[in-house]
Amino acid sequence: FAEYQLPEAVIKLKQGFGRLIRTREDRGRVIILDPRMITKPYGKIFHKSLPPARLHIHPFSRSVEAPY
Repeated sequence: FAEYQLPEAVIKLKQGFGRLIRTREDRGRVIILDPRMITKPYGKIFHKSLPPARLHIHPFSRSVEAPY
């Protein structure tokens, strides 16, 4: 897992994030609903791999109800 699947998943998340923001004028949101991002130690690996951004952690119910 840690040698192949985790690095592969991190790369795919970074690629998806990169497709969202291509220029300085671009804006977007990435919403990750998987609780493992905050409950598992490897969640920090994903977070550290992304470009600097504001991070908001909300309970799932609040995330669904919150307006964009």
